[in-house]
Amino acid sequence: MGALIFATALILMLHQTHVGFLRELLERARWLPFVLLGFAVLVEAALSGRSGRRFHGFDTYIVLWLAFALGSVSYSIAPSLTLGRAATLVLMYVAVFWAVWRYAGRKGEESVVDLILFATLVVFCGGLLLAPLLGGLSFGERFSGLMENPNSVGLLTALLMPPAVERLLSRGRFRDYLLVAVMVVSVVLSGSRGGMLATLIGTTYVLWKARKRAFVLGLLASLAAAILILANPHEREAEMMVDPYLRAQTLATGGGRVEVWPVALRMIRQRPFFGHGFGTEDLLFQSYGYDPESFLQHTGSYLHNSYLGLTAQLGLVGAVTFFLPLILFAYRRIRASLGDARLEVTHALEGTLIAALVACLFESWIYSMGNSQAFPFWVCLVLLLRRSQQTKSNVGGVARVGIQ
Repeated sequence: MGALIFATALILMLHQTHVGFLRELLERARWLPFVLLGFAVLVEAALSGRSGRRFHGFDTYIVLWLAFALGSVSYSIAPSLTLGRAATLVLMYVAVFWAVWRYAGRKGEESVVDLILFATLVVFCGGLLLAPLLGGLSFGERFSGLMENPNSVGLLTALLMPPAVERLLSRGRFRDYLLVAVMVVSVVLSGSRGGMLATLIGTTYVLWKARKRAFVLGLLASLAAAILILANPHEREAEMMVDPYLRAQTLATGGGRVEVWPVALRMIRQRPFFGHGFGTEDLLFQSYGYDPESFLQHTGSYLHNSYLGLTAQLGLVGAVTFFLPLILFAYRRIRASLGDARLEVTHALEGTLIAALVACLFESWIYSMGNSQAFPFWVCLVLLLRRSQQTKSNVGGVARVGIQ
């Protein structure tokens, strides 16, 4: 099971590559580990007569939401696409919420985090080592490593820097230092401003919980220095040094995102409550007669905002019922851990959830199971849910003992 979790993370990361033959090879193979994880759950349930964990209230909620996403095929602008992409959500649910949950119950949440981080280390180190051969490490050009899109580097760093930093502070092994170092270098060279912002926020939370206030002040000072450099266009040497990566000239427009978001709102108003069908985000420009090439700065066929993207697909009903529980869960976790004096993996997982909600402002990714970031995020969320359920069980057990 551990090998399957590692393989799933690694294959999904490697699939999102600019190496053509590897991308084609993994186009269909990336779903095989999902299927095998789900199959393992069914086999274990059949042999043992048990599912591995009880059916929680959030499972009922998730199943109902998945049914809604699948049901959107009835009004989708691309029914077959909706069916296929909604099916990948079902694969993810079984693989992550059941198979990974069961494995974490046997080996512990830290072991699952280590598997995901090791896959990340392989991909990021491979990207830096092979970049000169692949032409992806030229000064003044955004770095993408093994991946096709520099923003993928930024998003993956944002989600996994909190657990990477927690592992470094808790264990301090060479591998932990190496991973944090290559992630920092990669995200800066990628020029992914949304990724850097989400990384900063999620990592600051972990450092704050670790009582590393000096590190937090250092991060804030670095951010302030970057803002001062960008605000002073007359300092040509400083501008030339940072502009290839921070791209000050497009900062106000979010790299074209601000340009396309009003268009997204206009499309949402056409079907505000139930949307256009799950998985149809990349078809909306074409459906409404917009030419993606006509935008001044925006590139691609996605809306580059997960909140708007899901609203366009499943309307306000689908988006609110998807994101509101995540936001409330993050709020409750932060409140619950305010009094914790010792850094642990729970805080790292909370940092990942916080970073993910920030990253959703800049990219469409959280509901797309085929990209490199969704699987690590949902694994971290499930581990955090496990921790929360254990805390509730322990508190309930203590309360029952006290009453008796």
